[in-house]
This record gives sequence, C-alpha cells and structure tokens, in this order.
Amino acid sequence: EWTLRRNGKLDNHSREVCFIARDEVGKTLHGIEVFSEDSLAKKVENVGDVDVYLGLGMPNLRRKIFEELEVLKTFNYPNLIDHNVVYDSRTLKLGKGVWIAPGCLLTTDILIGDFVFVNTGVSISHDAEIGSFSTISPGVKIAGNVVIGKQVFIGIGAIISDHIRICDHVVIGAGAVVFEDIVESGTYVGVPARKINPSLRS
Repeated sequence: EWTLRRNGKLDNHSREVCFIARDEVGKTLHGIEVFSEDSLAKKVENVGDVDVYLGLGMPNLRRKIFEELEVLKTFNYPNLIDHNVVYDSRTLKLGKGVWIAPGCLLTTDILIGDFVFVNTGVSISHDAEIGSFSTISPGVKIAGNVVIGKQVFIGIGAIISDHIRICDHVVIGAGAVVFEDIVESGTYVGVPARKINPSLRS
C-alpha cells in the first residue's frame, strides 16, 4: 500500500484511478482501465485537479512521456512515498513526481530532483543529490556526499562510494561499484566500474 503525501501531508481522499499505456489501451490492468495520452486528456478536459504518476523505469522514456503529457494538459505530479520508507522529513528536499518505494532508507540532507524513481531497498546516505529523471534500482547503496546527474540509471545492487560525482546520461550496470567520478555519459559496469560504450545522450 502506498501513502500519498502532498507537501508533507497525508492525502487520503478517494480518487478515480486509470493507467496510461499505449500497448494496452482499452484493456484493464488489475481491474483499472487503460487509456492513451490523448484519450486521457479528453477524459479530463473539464477536470481541474488531475494527478499523474510516471512509473516508467527508463529515465529517457520517463522524460519523453512527461514532455508529451505537458503538451496535452498541465497535470499535477505529486510525490509518492511508501509508508515503510525511513527518512528525515526536516532535511529531505524533493522535486515533483518522485517515487520512493518500500524499504528505502534516506538519512539526512538529501536533495532529489523531479521524476526520480527510487526503487525498493535503496539506501542513500547524507548530503546526497540525485538529478531529475534518474532511476535508482533495487538494493542500490549510495554513500555520503554523492552527486548524481540527470537521467542516470543505476542498476540493481550497485554501490556508489562516498564523495563521487556522476554526470548526466549515465547507465551503471547491476552490481557495479563506482570508486571514481564519472565525467562522460555512457554505460559503466564492473568492479571498479568502467565505461563500455559510447554516449547514451538523447
């Protein structure tokens, strides 16, 4: 069960819920109707308060869908934090549309940008910053004083050592360990993490 928080306050109001998924339009998922972006915009054209959650794993696709939705209509993008997340509400700063999944531990003085997805069992230590549209996969460990750029994908179980800087548009493979700053976009794997392909900038 997810707990929705608006500006730090619980929001327990009943809401009509639907999915947006191009390949499943007209069907239902878990009993919930599926719409395309266009059909959703028409459905809510006379509704002033509509919340949208972008649950897509890939950062570039999440950003693209957001940009397409903004052309159709200005929606609300509240933050979604599971009730089992441990965090310091006094110092955690969130953008919009942030998802933080069950079992995460966020210590103190953490800044998370817009539309970041923090998956299950992630730990983020003090004085960390995560750029917009990034994805942190299950079991990732991020040490203190780490700065992660925009549209970064960190694979399952990866470890980011302390005082590390990671630039925009980077993929870090599952189980990789980052001991040094990453200053060029691309895919990095292994222990220690090394680049294996050209830039993934889009």
